[in-house]
Amino acid sequence: IPKTGVPKHIAPKRQADLLFFRELMRPIEKRIGVFEGKGDRLAALALYVNSYSDKPIEEEQLAVACYILDFGMAFMPEDIVKKETELTDMETKLLRSHVYKSTRLLENLSNWDEARMMIMHHHERADGSGFPLGIMGKDICAGAKLLAIIETYINLTLSRDKQEKCLSEVDAVIAVNKHYKGEFSGNWLRVFNKAMTAYLNQ
Repeated sequence: IPKTGVPKHIAPKRQADLLFFRELMRPIEKRIGVFEGKGDRLAALALYVNSYSDKPIEEEQLAVACYILDFGMAFMPEDIVKKETELTDMETKLLRSHVYKSTRLLENLSNWDEARMMIMHHHERADGSGFPLGIMGKDICAGAKLLAIIETYINLTLSRDKQEKCLSEVDAVIAVNKHYKGEFSGNWLRVFNKAMTAYLNQ
């Protein structure tokens, strides 16, 4: 798995966009308190798992979605973003609106329409329990189905709080399959398992 999620073969103009988005997310990751380099790790792993699919998602679109999906969190109140106690219903709704703010960054860049759709859908779940639209199954775009799995896996292996227990890579794969049953696309979960088995056996 590479250190970044920048595809090797990409047109110069698109590469410039992608590198700009990558640099843009560095201070945002620091501001919202996530693991520095999460965007790189998310994009690199997503591209790796995607390579195991019989119907892979366009790499450039997937990479951009990985780097931009948390962009909207930078414009949320810091005390809510970093709150360690349970969120109120109002605070939860506010945080969930970050999806719309992230997609707006790309709304005038037609080259990245597919990435924008992935960002809009990446918190949706196959059983309809996700947000912000509550859609399910085939209504969720393929890239978002993959991102839902990858982001969940990475979040299980990382922690903003030193006191919080992180899972090992193996345990995180097991947790994704055991504790989120019905939430993820069965097809993309199979691809994820195949890719991670190969990776963990290396």
